[in-house]
Amino acid sequence: MRFLVVIVVVISQACGNGKAMPPADAAISIVDPNIIITDSDGVSNLVGDGTNLYWVSSVPLSGNQLEHQIKTAPASGGAPRLLISRGQHDPTALVIDGDTLYWAELIDPASNDGAVMSMPTAGGAVTLVASGLVGPGQLAIGPSNIYFVTGSEVRSMPKSAGAASTHVTDTGVDNVSHLVLQGTTLILLDYAHVMSAPAAGGPPRVLQMAINNSSGLAANTTSLFVNADNGQLDKRPALVEKIDPVSGVDSVIQSYADRGTSSIVADDTDAFWIVEVPHAFTITRLALASATMSTFQQVPAASQLVLNPSHVYWVASDGTAIARAPR
Repeated sequence: MRFLVVIVVVISQACGNGKAMPPADAAISIVDPNIIITDSDGVSNLVGDGTNLYWVSSVPLSGNQLEHQIKTAPASGGAPRLLISRGQHDPTALVIDGDTLYWAELIDPASNDGAVMSMPTAGGAVTLVASGLVGPGQLAIGPSNIYFVTGSEVRSMPKSAGAASTHVTDTGVDNVSHLVLQGTTLILLDYAHVMSAPAAGGPPRVLQMAINNSSGLAANTTSLFVNADNGQLDKRPALVEKIDPVSGVDSVIQSYADRGTSSIVADDTDAFWIVEVPHAFTITRLALASATMSTFQQVPAASQLVLNPSHVYWVASDGTAIARAPR
């Protein structure tokens, strides 16, 4: 049974930098003044560890081929540095654990064969962590184990390379787009469901159904946050929701009748998400303690939010730059 509770939020007229909020339909400069890194080969799968940022670039080759590269740069900004080239393999789902970078990659597009790889964040040898995945899966890292999606299954293995993986749960769907670990529970998101499963193993439990084209999932220590893009066929509004991971009760934080929303990040202080408005993108902040919502930044383009204690990062300039702003 689905329960719905509506949260009433206070709309602040202040931006994250203390300036007045611009009108929602106001055109803004096509240059994002927050840009700190540019990469003409593109930025995808952006992650950060507070000191450095890491992402995937795809360099065009002859014959419509792409060379996929993992790059890094200081979180304060600077020139990109090539960390490793993966050739025709397609890295995705980058995650950081201490001084180790993990990712999933597609080895053979014809057979949909994938693998989990790792390497030191400072650079060095690449280690094969797990092979035989059905497509590149989403990853989550715990204190001792790494969790990954292969087809409709979630498997787990110790972080030590070469260890055998074990079955955790099977979602029954092959399109899990997000996987996060909240304490001892795995949270999974596909296009229409939020599910949970014990990290130690067990059947999945549907927390929410009929999420409208789910496009983002975030978790802090007590709550889940989901955004769902605007349904173009059924004309349902885009939603940002907060979900109790135990009861499954959801609270609508914000509804957008004529706008799309994507990418959401959260910690125990704030939640941030992206809303596409005419001529611009708005990064919205929800202060969790006061339930106060405000415009954090309004920029020409934004996707792939990354959050650390001091800054919010996003992919800017139609995917060829990284920007940041202090919280």
